[in-house]
Amino acid sequence: MTDPTFENAAGFEPVEVAGNVRLGRLETMYEELFAEALEDGVEA
Repeated sequence: MTDPTFENAAGFEPVEVAGNVRLGRLETMYEELFAEALEDGVEA
C-alpha cells in the first residue's frame, strides 16, 4: 500500500536495495552476546 501524499525530493534517484548493513566492532560484540543469551534462555 502506498501513501498518495508522499513525494520524493527532486534529486531523489531510486536504486536497487542491496541489504548490506555494516556494524561497528562493539555492535557486533553486543549482537553475539545477545544471541548467546537468547540461546541460553537468560532473561534479566
